[in-house]
Amino acid sequence: MVGLLLAAFYQPVLTSGVVSAETAALALITYAALTAARWPAWAAVLLCAAVGWAWL
Repeated sequence: MVGLLLAAFYQPVLTSGVVSAETAALALITYAALTAARWPAWAAVLLCAAVGWAWL
């Protein structure tokens, strides 16, 4: 079951969304903010939007 979920996440999200080292770093930072720092989801969305607008 876990392999099926990973495959469903990998194909559409990682192959089309993470296209460079910068986007991979942003994804990892956002994941860490959500899991380790326990940020609310709306704050992570604002972080990604601001970084994407200014940096990418």
